[in-house]
Order: sequence, then structure tokens, then C-alpha cells
Amino acid sequence: MMKNQRILLALFIGQVLFQVVTSKECLTNLDCSEKQCCVLRDGAAKCAALAKKGQACSLISLPLNVEECPCKSGLTCQESNGRLTCAKA
Repeated sequence: MMKNQRILLALFIGQVLFQVVTSKECLTNLDCSEKQCCVLRDGAAKCAALAKKGQACSLISLPLNVEECPCKSGLTCQESNGRLTCAKA
């Protein structure tokens, strides 16, 4: 059991490090690629991928989004069961 826990911990740490290394700092959406938005999470503004179908989203695109990006092209941000998620337009 301990071996499995170590493997899971190593995978988790690897994923976190990958996210940190690949996340570009930003001030506004203009600092990110067209498939990303500038989002403020945990006190830092980083470029993040636009939300995909079923993912949490922001209703509007602001120069600096808080917590979530808007949906990628072809999807709309809709309320479902008390939360906002991307769905086909």
C-alpha cells in the first residue's frame, strides 16, 4: 500500500510542477494566446486554457478573469445545478 501512495504522490507533485512551469504570468488577456485567458487564482495572475465542455466557466470575458476563463469558441457558459459550466451553443 505504501508503494502505491508514493507513486500517487510522485504523480501529483509532477502534475503540480508541470502546471507551474507551463503557466505564463499575465496582466490581461492580451498577454495570453488566443486559446487562453488571464485568470487570477490563488493570488497570482496566470494564462489558463479557455474552458471546455462541462468545465466551470465565467459568463463574461474581462481583461483579468477571476478563478475561471470563459468558454472556448462554439460553447456558451450556462447555469446548471447551481454552477456555471460550458455547453454547446
